[in-house]
Amino acid sequence: SRNNQIWSVDSDGANMRPLPGTDGGMSPTWHPSTRTFAFAATRVGDAPPRVVVREFDTGKSWSTRVASMNISPTFSPDGSQVVFSSGSDGFDLYAVTPFSNEPARRLTSRKGSSNSSPTFSPDGTRIVFTSGLIGHPELYIMDADGTNADLLTDQGFGDRLYRSDPSWS
Repeated sequence: SRNNQIWSVDSDGANMRPLPGTDGGMSPTWHPSTRTFAFAATRVGDAPPRVVVREFDTGKSWSTRVASMNISPTFSPDGSQVVFSSGSDGFDLYAVTPFSNEPARRLTSRKGSSNSSPTFSPDGTRIVFTSGLIGHPELYIMDADGTNADLLTDQGFGDRLYRSDPSWS
């Protein structure tokens, strides 16, 4: 994002342009089809912060929110789900089907901790995410339905551990 708006640019750096309707947008992420993207809208007029899914060519959009802050969206590899972080006092991860009327499903329930930066495994069966459950950010891994969560990074060097923004290779 640039100037509080999300921009589009060709892979060679040409044709840079702001995307309409993305004012206050952060953390854009592409749908696997590359025809749709999601982002965290921190301000949309008088609307509270929400996660927005927008079709790139048509501008058709859909949004969801659970609590007062809704951030770090990511698509499942098949594009059928968006997982995002939401909360007011701490954050949990939620999954929702874009362009549906279904309510978001809570995937984590760790009161007082911040769970964010979800990333799906390439096969879509697992999610790795950042959590402050043990007092500082570490990486956790769980099944895509929110079950079987385990600490992934349990060893390190020093007393200032801070692990965040995971990505699958």
